[in-house]
Amino acid sequence: MVDIREYLDSEDHSPFREWLDKLSSEAAQKVTKTLYRLGLRNFSNVQSVGAGVFGGRKQRQQNDIRRAPNRWGNYKNRKKHQKEEE
Repeated sequence: MVDIREYLDSEDHSPFREWLDKLSSEAAQKVTKTLYRLGLRNFSNVQSVGAGVFGGRKQRQQNDIRRAPNRWGNYKNRKKHQKEEE
């Protein structure tokens, strides 16, 4: 299994959840199905965008794909600082 985590910014806001909530139920089901497949290590319909982040292949998603590595880095830095404070 692959550990899939939902990104929360420093204010506990989820850009993913905001995006998912705006989708039609059919589109949201497709996303959920894809996440399930990712959890099973099936990466057939995604591509690595670097730094351990995966995104879709469609051109319209390029802005989100460009933001993803920065968000992942932000998440890792916050977790590192939390661990150091413990």
